[in-house]
Amino acid sequence: MSIDSTLIGHSASDRQPLTVEQLRLGLQPRYRLERTLGAGGMGQVFLATDVDLERRVAIKTILPELVCDTDWVSRLRLEACVAAGLQHPNLVQVFEILNIGITPILVMEYVPGRTLSEMLGEGWLTPLHLTSLMAEVCEGIAYAHARGVIHRDLKPANILLSREGQPKVSDFGLAVRRQDGEQYRHHASDDRVIGSPFFMSPEQALSNTQLPDTRSDIYSLGATLYYGLTGRAPVSGKTMDDVIGAVIHGTPPRPATLGIKISSDLEAICFKALQKDPAHRYSTAAEMADDLRRSLAGLPVSARRYRIWESLGRAMKARKEALAVGLTLILLMMTGLSAAVSLLTTTAENALMNEIRHKVMDIANLSTLMIDSTLVEAAIESRASSHARTRQLAAQLNAICHSTTGVRFIYILRQPRRNDSMLEFVVTNASFLSNSELDLNQNGLVDADETPSMPGDSFDATPYPAMLLGFQKTTADATTENLDQWGIALSGYAPIRGNDGHSIGVLGVDISSVQLRADFKSLEQARNLALLVTVGLGVLALILLLSTLVGLWNRDRLPTVIKP
Repeated sequence: MSIDSTLIGHSASDRQPLTVEQLRLGLQPRYRLERTLGAGGMGQVFLATDVDLERRVAIKTILPELVCDTDWVSRLRLEACVAAGLQHPNLVQVFEILNIGITPILVMEYVPGRTLSEMLGEGWLTPLHLTSLMAEVCEGIAYAHARGVIHRDLKPANILLSREGQPKVSDFGLAVRRQDGEQYRHHASDDRVIGSPFFMSPEQALSNTQLPDTRSDIYSLGATLYYGLTGRAPVSGKTMDDVIGAVIHGTPPRPATLGIKISSDLEAICFKALQKDPAHRYSTAAEMADDLRRSLAGLPVSARRYRIWESLGRAMKARKEALAVGLTLILLMMTGLSAAVSLLTTTAENALMNEIRHKVMDIANLSTLMIDSTLVEAAIESRASSHARTRQLAAQLNAICHSTTGVRFIYILRQPRRNDSMLEFVVTNASFLSNSELDLNQNGLVDADETPSMPGDSFDATPYPAMLLGFQKTTADATTENLDQWGIALSGYAPIRGNDGHSIGVLGVDISSVQLRADFKSLEQARNLALLVTVGLGVLALILLLSTLVGLWNRDRLPTVIKP
């Protein structure tokens, strides 16, 4: 059984078939018969010339073996009435109906070209071309459905392709027509299985007394699309009963199982149209046409659901320019916010550093007022760590250190040689402390960073210009970059003046790095929080951008013209 076969039935009659010569004579003088074009399920088609309008037309008459069947003669008349009322670029137009004796003759639009079945058989059509053609076919069938016409014999052999590549649906010989919401059945043969078994819908194959609705044509459209994509019909069988059984109960194999790779969208469209239950198919051929065109345009189709990552990827691909602009704006926003945070942080750090410098300078200056300069002069003159006055001076410095938060060491330096950077310790607050008092980390040992300088120890002040300047005026280190082995981050200095008003030494106050970090901790936390907020805003903006792109992709309308 040929895949393009249309099942028909006929009854006996005493009518005689019309010969070709009788047809030729009967068409004159208006039409000149040229040659035979082919035969369909119920009729044969000839090429003729319309002498008056100087155009070629197709002449369709009933097959000789069916001319004796009054049912099929009436069907041809019905086809003429049905098709004559349909004027659409994707439907073959019927110009008029003639009668030669008792035989009706259809004068139709001539479509030079080939059938879809022939084009597919020769491998001329790519999936994109096929999708575009089937979208046009669906639009033509949607037009027919809107006017109450159900084709009932849609298949590749009944779709003609003009030389320009425009598809046109032909052969409305099995069509039924609705009028005032009811379907008309004119023939007893409607109760038999008629149509093309490989492409008919399950409800049409059941051959019950209720004629199928427009969704039967949608199944046939899906079967035609399946054939075009895979090269085989959605059902198979050696006998007609096998094929009918497969139509009613069988499931078409997925293209992947046949070694054929097609897009997920196109496969979903095809299998939605091929659903056994008409309620699960497209409700109209126009919806199927819309999905086919959306698949061509890379837009989402209604036949399937998309995973979020697939939607995201396809939305970004469809909106590359918008994505690039959006990402650029997000990057600029984050760069601007980060720069603003950095600027504000730097400003705040500078302000805090100035505040700390002034604080340590105030501590140094106040400490010089709290010690006895006479004791300092005596300690300088004695140059002995065990001298009573040196111990007394160290005790004063230690008392100041304990009463001031964040101060690690307070010490006094003298300059043995004028304008020399090599200085000498007079005394420190920790000079005479016990080991237990010096063990700040309480590990049972006095570590190197816990051991203070002793009276008489030398100190190179070259890396600390503010210390040398401290012999003249109250000042402090400019930066915290010069950390020493004791973890001193910043120091303030004030001159110690003798009874004659001249500088006899410099008092230094050390702020430890631990204290400095504590002072900057809240500022650092604020900066980190601001940066975190900036990143969060960037992520939120990115999510909004991607959500907008997906939303636009889902709502995108089809362009006016879509070409593969």
